Amino acid sequence: MKLIPGVIADIQQVCQNIIAEVNEKLKLENNPLLFRIQHVVREYQFHLRSLSSASSNPELQKKHWGVLYRAGDAIDEMSILLHNTTPVPIKDDVDYLKQQLVFFTTEVVQLYGKRESLYIITPKFQELAKLW
Repeated sequence: MKLIPGVIADIQQVCQNIIAEVNEKLKLENNPLLFRIQHVVREYQFHLRSLSSASSNPELQKKHWGVLYRAGDAIDEMSILLHNTTPVPIKDDVDYLKQQLVFFTTEVVQLYGKRESLYIITPKFQELAKLW
């Protein structure tokens, strides 16, 4: 599967926006969720870059896809918790990441088949993409 460099750049920019907003909030208060979301977003960025460079190895790609979906799930859940405890304006950026993962779901299914994709894509994104 070939990821479009422009899409990767857009996703990377959205991740940078999330990290910048979280860093600004960290200047005002010390919240463990803020630190956690920073690390998960960085993990997301790492695996996105790794996925684009591992285009010739489907097994390695599968690992990176799985981490991306789990990280996307965690980012979404933490942003909801942050919204309820420490409002940080990252909702639109998190929604963009979710939309991209839903969009990529069809490509993952085409590459690995529906059955194998159920092990890669988290249940939240399976439901959002209407896989079942």
